[in-house]
Amino acid sequence: MKIQRPSIKLTVALIIVTAYLLGAAVAPHFVNKEDVNNWYNGNYWIKNPKLAPPEWVNLFGANQPPSETLRPVEENGRKHVFEYDFHYSHSPEDIKIRFNQSRFERVRITIKTPDGKEYVLYNSLIMEELSLRTKVSTLMKIGEANGIEVTETDILFGDALKPVFFKNESGKIVPNTGKYTITVTSRAEPTVTVVGKVHGLLGTDVKRRDLWVGFLWGLRETMILVITTSLLATFLGTLLGISGGLSGTTGFFSDAVSKISAITPLVPVMIALVPVKGEVGPDGILDISMTLFVAILGFLLSGKISRNVKVMVATEMKKEYIESAVSLGGSKWWILKNHVLRAVLPYSIYQLTLLVPRVVALVSILGFFRAAPGFNWGTLMASVVIENPKATLYWWEVIPITLALGFFALAFVLINREIEDRFSIENI
Repeated sequence: MKIQRPSIKLTVALIIVTAYLLGAAVAPHFVNKEDVNNWYNGNYWIKNPKLAPPEWVNLFGANQPPSETLRPVEENGRKHVFEYDFHYSHSPEDIKIRFNQSRFERVRITIKTPDGKEYVLYNSLIMEELSLRTKVSTLMKIGEANGIEVTETDILFGDALKPVFFKNESGKIVPNTGKYTITVTSRAEPTVTVVGKVHGLLGTDVKRRDLWVGFLWGLRETMILVITTSLLATFLGTLLGISGGLSGTTGFFSDAVSKISAITPLVPVMIALVPVKGEVGPDGILDISMTLFVAILGFLLSGKISRNVKVMVATEMKKEYIESAVSLGGSKWWILKNHVLRAVLPYSIYQLTLLVPRVVALVSILGFFRAAPGFNWGTLMASVVIENPKATLYWWEVIPITLALGFFALAFVLINREIEDRFSIENI
């Protein structure tokens, strides 16, 4: 018998599925668990820029500064000197200077531009952190000295640090590129963070959260939910369908259970399950047990499979070779195991490939309504969309997750098409 080589579409599908499963396995090792635990804690992400696109947009013509923590180039007693190499077309969103101290101390902060001008940014008492963009009057004075007209509205809601990082060159406002020297005179050791206009691999949302963290951690739990639910639904559907094809109490009970599964409205039941069986977690979010979620969703999805399998079993049991096996003393369970299961198993695998894309969509929808357990791509989309006070969504908040879900569903569509092609060839 000649072994048929896998087609290109099957190879591509298997590569995609393998990549997703490997990603789900290794994702926890690339994610800071503290970031995940503080996903709903707005203060935790305050150091990140707000609604910043991914850093790789700079590869396509944009020239925006990324976030970075500066290292001191000189420390001499109370004097701490930092350097920032500015070579971008946009100014940073903010400069945050944090002090490791528990009481108010006098601090003096100056910045020296590449063309030798030096400005005092702050000279007063402070305890924990200074945000440069909040120093409206200081920034307006710097803008006036540089010949840049700015208003309070420009600083509060626009490009706040433009007066520092731009200059007036013959009436044209241009970036003042080069090395900036930030000098902090304080008793406590300062940490200087430049908050950029781009951030990480997937950018940030309206609450400054790193979307790459949510994407990686969501991948793990999304794969767990999709794979376990699909396998359970296929197994239950096959089991109920086979046993439903029998006569007697077993067949009657299995048939009744499969009918209940088939007629129960899926989405309303799953959403109603959250307030009934959910518990409020430490982050204040109502959550449901993953085991309970998978069990109920798997059961509700098994109804159609079980009904179809039952018809297959009933048809198979009427065939002559089955009647011959019965006349020779074969029990129904033996016949189901050795004959009927061989006919049903390929169909079950085929149904599994159809079911996975559907479960992907369901988990995403239920996650969006926060009716799915844990932190998956659906809950990530929900947190991004619901918590955004504006109606506008930014492409880096939506497109990566949408494409990721689409590619995973596409892989099983390709596997499904491969199964159909092979069955059609065998039947010719």
